[in-house]
Amino acid sequence: QFGMNENYAREVMELHTLGVNGGYTQKDVIELARILTGWSYDTRGVNPSVAADLFMFRKDLHDTGDKNLLGVHFINHGEQEGIQALDLLASKQATALNLSKKIAQYFVSDQPSATLIKAMANAYMSTQGDIGRVLEVLFSSEDFWSKKNIGQKFKTPYQYVVSSVRVSGIQPINYPPLISVLGQMSMPIYGYATPDGYKISQSAWLSSAALTTRLDYASWFSRAKFPLLYSDPSMATPLQKQSNTPRFDYMNKILDPIISSNTKKILNQAPASQKLMLLLSSPDFMYD
Repeated sequence: QFGMNENYAREVMELHTLGVNGGYTQKDVIELARILTGWSYDTRGVNPSVAADLFMFRKDLHDTGDKNLLGVHFINHGEQEGIQALDLLASKQATALNLSKKIAQYFVSDQPSATLIKAMANAYMSTQGDIGRVLEVLFSSEDFWSKKNIGQKFKTPYQYVVSSVRVSGIQPINYPPLISVLGQMSMPIYGYATPDGYKISQSAWLSSAALTTRLDYASWFSRAKFPLLYSDPSMATPLQKQSNTPRFDYMNKILDPIISSNTKKILNQAPASQKLMLLLSSPDFMYD
């Protein structure tokens, strides 16, 4: 009768705090759902194109009964119950481990070491969830600087496209072509349907079809088929057209530290017209 949403409560614990094996039960899911009754949003009179705080607490829809979440007793405090519950979830060791693993997977490898995750989780717990301190532990770790982990993270489509533009030296002002190609690569901006978000693992993005799309993009991008400095090619000035063309010598110099000797050999032997495409298509550029 209070509009209890078990799915939302489960997502809060499974995806964003404790993790799938975080030690909670179905009873905890129900109790958190009860605690969060009344948490809603209000779009009346709000211009959807303007960012705004749309959160509102609906007191009339809140379950006022006592609850028991993860062994902690909750009495009726309205909106404050939800805040207390989130603080409780954030304080758990399972949350520290879950978040530390997600961060390490993003920056280090798809399978980060248990030692690194534990060290990050300890920093989280000792600082009451200071993510900055957790990142300090990560960035100063042997795992982060280990040669075995360098170049092992397969780029997501977003990372691949953005990195190609960054090393090109072009300062884009026309973004629709890039947004369009991300859609073709199955990673449209804010387009993921479920609340777990886009995957960051190699297994999620490495396939023959995905590589074909990336090779097509590398070919288009190297031939300046993406008008990043203008929206209408017929209206572009000669200078814009010239500046819109990525330069192999510029990109090759920036990427030189990560390019393998085998790739350099292939680039040296390739015709000038193909060098940039081959560079963007190389395994060296596909991985971080």
